[in-house]
Amino acid sequence: MTETRVHLREFPSTAPKSAKCGSLFDSHTMTYSLLNTIPPERVGLNGEYDHSGLAKRVLQAFQADFSTQDLEALRVTQRGKVVVLMGSVPTAEVLEQLISIALKVEGAIGVETTGIRFR
Repeated sequence: MTETRVHLREFPSTAPKSAKCGSLFDSHTMTYSLLNTIPPERVGLNGEYDHSGLAKRVLQAFQADFSTQDLEALRVTQRGKVVVLMGSVPTAEVLEQLISIALKVEGAIGVETTGIRFR
């Protein structure tokens, strides 16, 4: 049976410190700013909107620290703000390092390791 593990990190509030609930002007300004901002999990490799942006940025971070051989059987996807790792990795220690790296990427709040196997 495959063990499902989800690692989470605390996600800080993204509301502007200057936002005041009672002010009509601030409410409109905040709404306008939120509608023109790409959510962190949807930011692509070059700052553009990308539905799979988080997964691509996590994979890029992995490639900076690991060889192609270590990552060849690993698939990285995302479900919203959660990074999903599937496939196989060399050791449990490598998996722990991958989880740590993924949680440091802007927009990631968790890492799911369903179905990860060790070679």
